[in-house]
Amino acid sequence: MKPIDEILKSFDNPFTEYLKEKPIYSKGSKSGSVSYVPWYNLCEILDNLAPNWEWEITADYHGDRTVVIGKLTIHGSDRSISRSATGNENSDCSDFGDPCSNAEAMAMRRAAAKFGVGRYLWATKGKPEQTWAEGIREVQARNQQPKPQEKGTISKEEHERRKATGYYSN
Repeated sequence: MKPIDEILKSFDNPFTEYLKEKPIYSKGSKSGSVSYVPWYNLCEILDNLAPNWEWEITADYHGDRTVVIGKLTIHGSDRSISRSATGNENSDCSDFGDPCSNAEAMAMRRAAAKFGVGRYLWATKGKPEQTWAEGIREVQARNQQPKPQEKGTISKEEHERRKATGYYSN
């Protein structure tokens, strides 16, 4: 088992091979699409990177809504951390699946994002016009930038360029 900090760092990957797209609707007509990681792929990611993870849920019904509260716990060799999140669905949903499983999947994605798994899918870094695909490319580019092999001196311009592209954030 790995220390919790090492596990959390591994969650920063974009996991693009697991992404799916689903349409979004506004006023009854398709207005675009959104990228997401399905719950079963989240389970695979967690099985590979944090094999002793735990998932607990409670379901409740509020009017015409099914609400699930999920608690995701990641265990490391040094400690455990839990994050909770909610998911909800119209109790009369006509989408694929049933209201409880749809709400649970939403809660799981949100709880996993609180650990960093797929969090970039929600982040726009203050740029609402940025698409999900642009966000993914931004994370991939940042993760693929070569790190210096040895210490040395760089120019101020090079330092500013690296700072602006997120070079120092990894």
